[in-house]
Formats: sequence, C-alpha cells, structure tokens
Amino acid sequence: MTENNDLITSFGIPISDNQNSLTTGSKSPILLQDFYLIEKLAHFNRERIAERKR
Repeated sequence: MTENNDLITSFGIPISDNQNSLTTGSKSPILLQDFYLIEKLAHFNRERIAERKR
C-alpha cells in the first residue's frame, strides 16, 4: 500500500504528522531535534502582515 504524504518540509522531506512535537516525556520540554517544528515556527515568525489602512 502506498501512502500519499501531502506534507513536506522546505527540503522536500515527507512529514507524517505536524500536530505533535518531539519531547522526552509527557510533561517535558520540546526537543530542538524536532526540525519540522523549528522550521514551521521560523516560517510563521517571518510572515509579513500587511498594514491596516485608517
């Protein structure tokens, strides 16, 4: 059976899940090894928001 992964990183690597983060336990901090989360946050941080007109 072939899987259709619609989610990919900016490098073209398929992603199976973008709703969960990589941690060491249930109540532990997020790991920096979760490269997709870091990429997603960086992209969100660099989005341009248009100015509002008065």
